[in-house]
Amino acid sequence: MIDDRTLHEQCVSAWLEARGARDADTTRITELLLAGVHAIWHRARPSLGDITLAAMIQRAIHTAERRHRELEQLGLRVTDGGTISVTSSLAPRADLAPAISFLLIEVLRVLGGLTADALTPALHAALASAADESPALALLRSSTNRRDGRDGERGTT
Repeated sequence: MIDDRTLHEQCVSAWLEARGARDADTTRITELLLAGVHAIWHRARPSLGDITLAAMIQRAIHTAERRHRELEQLGLRVTDGGTISVTSSLAPRADLAPAISFLLIEVLRVLGGLTADALTPALHAALASAADESPALALLRSSTNRRDGRDGERGTT
């Protein structure tokens, strides 16, 4: 029988690999992190609520930052309202990809433990079908493109 951590690792690895995370720069890998956490958040929210979910994801962030110190440089924060933010993108890409993978696995592990894995299949499905970037980032790109007269073009950050 495969343990839950291995299932989480397989899910996260497949999602990141399908999106080219191995060769991604810091900005791209950070976008993937936000998109992944956003997808998990929105699937778990109806069952757990904003405050519980914020506390659990912040706990996963804290655990991941202790293991991967480069994550501290990102300044990841979660609010009770579901806003997930990165205050900096100074972490080196070479160290960041495994750290991001660990963080997503830790989020799934913590939420799985909290719910006795009742939400695990749905959380895996939400991650697997997650867009490449969070809706908030897509909205920011869209408004930046319109302001710069590049409507329809994908901007860079």
